[in-house]
Amino acid sequence: MKRRTLLLVSSALAFLILPTLVSVALARGHLVSAEQYLLRAKGNLKAFDLPAAESDLKAADASLRRGERLVDSPINFGGLLVPIVSENLTVLRAIADSSGEAIAAGQSAIAVLNAFPRQEGRLVAPWREGAVNLEPFRHLEAETSFMRSRVEAAAARMSNTSPDLLLPAMSRARSRLTSELVVARAQARAATGAAFLIPRMLGDEGARRWIIGAENIAELRGRGGYVGSFGVLETTKGRMALGDFVPVADLPALSSELRRNPDVPPEYREHYAEIGGLDAWPNLFMSPSFPSGASLFARQLKNQVGISSDGVISIDPIGLSYLMEVTGPVTVEGFPEPLTSENVVEWSLSRLYSDLEQDQDARREQSSKIAEAVWRQLTTARSLDSRKLSEAFGRALAERRMVLWSKESREQSEIEKLGIGGTISQSPGDYLMLVSQNFGENKLDYYLERSIELTGRIRSDGSLLAETKVTVTNTASTDVDLPGAVGGERPRLDLASGTARSFLKLFVHQNAVLTEVLKDGEPTTDFENSPELGKRRFAVYAEVAPRETQEFRFRYLVPDILDEEGYDLTVQSQSTVRPDRLRVDLELPAGARLSPSGTQRIQWSEALTADKTLHASIDRTVPMRIAGIAAGLGSSQLWLALGLGVVLTLVGISLRFRLSNREIP
Repeated sequence: MKRRTLLLVSSALAFLILPTLVSVALARGHLVSAEQYLLRAKGNLKAFDLPAAESDLKAADASLRRGERLVDSPINFGGLLVPIVSENLTVLRAIADSSGEAIAAGQSAIAVLNAFPRQEGRLVAPWREGAVNLEPFRHLEAETSFMRSRVEAAAARMSNTSPDLLLPAMSRARSRLTSELVVARAQARAATGAAFLIPRMLGDEGARRWIIGAENIAELRGRGGYVGSFGVLETTKGRMALGDFVPVADLPALSSELRRNPDVPPEYREHYAEIGGLDAWPNLFMSPSFPSGASLFARQLKNQVGISSDGVISIDPIGLSYLMEVTGPVTVEGFPEPLTSENVVEWSLSRLYSDLEQDQDARREQSSKIAEAVWRQLTTARSLDSRKLSEAFGRALAERRMVLWSKESREQSEIEKLGIGGTISQSPGDYLMLVSQNFGENKLDYYLERSIELTGRIRSDGSLLAETKVTVTNTASTDVDLPGAVGGERPRLDLASGTARSFLKLFVHQNAVLTEVLKDGEPTTDFENSPELGKRRFAVYAEVAPRETQEFRFRYLVPDILDEEGYDLTVQSQSTVRPDRLRVDLELPAGARLSPSGTQRIQWSEALTADKTLHASIDRTVPMRIAGIAAGLGSSQLWLALGLGVVLTLVGISLRFRLSNREIP
């Protein structure tokens, strides 16, 4: 009796799903073709070959429409009634919808790029001799907003689908498209933000004044280096005028009234005032939140020096080197050779100190001239490669080598959305950031290397038992005497020659509970544990002699870190001479696996050149899934599921050698 029932159920299921499987098999070729055309269009857009990109998008649209007709065919109705088949059809429909949105976004991108002038088939910068033609930008806000809305719609459509019960090919297709849309969404947001910010920052709606700060990352502050010099950039209707750069050492001492000012950001009152954060101009950037330091700096310039501004733009020597790859070499009076993208970092952070070891004032003047020369070359160049310049700015901003703050709230909101404002991420999930403040009054951060290792175990209740190991190595030579300003003895600080002293701060999830801190393998109580900027902060002092290493281990518990989608980790970086080395190795709970790899460990390792986000999709094991599904089914539903399994197996065998090996896009 049971055998006859199973046969009947299997036959009924075959009648329902076989037409669907045939329809999907036929549709797949068209969807694969659409995917290939979309990828070609993406490459041609990147190469600014707009006619080719437009042709590819038309071909993609034609293939997609043919595939959609098959996906929406009435013969698929039976498959929609069957579990598993229904889930896969739903995702296939979502893939088709998202692809359509991507085509619309691509067409909008072509319209955006067509607004800019071209010469011999290449985009050219819309400026000449310090003036930017803002006309192309004035009409882009609506177009880029439409493009962004299409990409956002595509991403939302995919995020509303479930990764459960998908066939392997469909699961990979969903994962692949979701990953592509993450990148596309970031690019669309960047385009929208640029269309909004560029004309406003360049004075299209009225004259603007920007403080341009030059960071020295051989002596760290906040998320980067201390601002050693600055200039003022004035913009009016696209025209730019750059003033002379001056060392901050030439400014009057900070007013003592600053400590009593109610507008001082809270982290300065709670943490940094007591360690000199309000005592010197460079220390105003001690906070890892750039808007806090930039607003303080701009306010004090206005109050004490009379220099008013609309915002602050700060850049370090590595960021300058990226711009110089486009502007070319600059000649600076007093330097024995032209400064280039290859030598500007070494001159700024090392050679200047050895060449002018005995003349501190001359060294400060020469240092300020470096940044001024690069910015002046940039703002007065007759012509520049638009594509290369946008890539140089993009790289500098992405790596936090360049960072912006505007006192105008809507502009600042766009800056923060783009991730170029040096703010502290408040994204959900786990968090990690290492920040070092130089406490040796020297330039030894030029020689420091750091590594960050997050290891631990995610427990079945969703909490994380974590250990973050921070290692600091001083690579300064013991055979060569460093210039006094770089690494000389500091008797007042009881600091030997060549020894680096840093105030290390590890920012983690706000709900983290610290259990233990080890210094070079031994437990220590000499640390700080406090909230700051929406995070939990563990802080220690590190002191590292030349050719030596110091290690700290922070052990803590983060509750409820695992959600239904999996594990997310945001890692934010500090702009250092040598990027931090990051390694993550987390063990999953018993019965959980990474999707789609099937492993039980989250592992990640790379140089931390910019802020990073890790997402790990976590699935239960197949036996656990089957057990869970069976537990939720009644007896009749269980027989239906068993029958479906038999049918799918038989159909899979029969079609195995008939269908193409290509996957659904």
